[in-house]
Amino acid sequence: MGRTTVCTLLFVCLLAALSASAAAATTTAKLTGVEIGATSTHGTFLGNGHAGTGAKVAWTASVRHTPIKRGSAEITGGTFAMGTLKGTHSANAFAGKFVGGTVRLTDSSPGCGDQHFAVRGRLANVVTPSAKGGSGTMSIRLTHYRRSVLGRCVTYGASVVGTVSIAA
Repeated sequence: MGRTTVCTLLFVCLLAALSASAAAATTTAKLTGVEIGATSTHGTFLGNGHAGTGAKVAWTASVRHTPIKRGSAEITGGTFAMGTLKGTHSANAFAGKFVGGTVRLTDSSPGCGDQHFAVRGRLANVVTPSAKGGSGTMSIRLTHYRRSVLGRCVTYGASVVGTVSIAA
């Protein structure tokens, strides 16, 4: 079983454990994390953060997009899931699908330096334990850490920081 599959299974278990309480009307959270898998048309992210209510957040996203051409790509699908926990009794879970958005190269260091991308996705069909049909947005800054290795530019890691806002 691959690392991405294990991480996804662990996160689904977390969401199931958190699904015992009612959903909030709108939830906004600050996100931090890492990209744990990437191809030319797909990125998988995992991280944590804090909601505006003070709740702790665990989240994962799988973002599918067109190939990046001239520094830009369109989001074509994917999923987002987030669990929140405040104290020991206030928990919630959210899951939705990406229905559009963009991935855009915002700047790149000279040579084979770091690259920064703005990832802005629209969410639909967001469900919680007590609501269906919600929507939202995710806006993150993705940083690819790169170095030249034997004359080739290699991405050796990636981090993200941003926000999500969900109405469900």
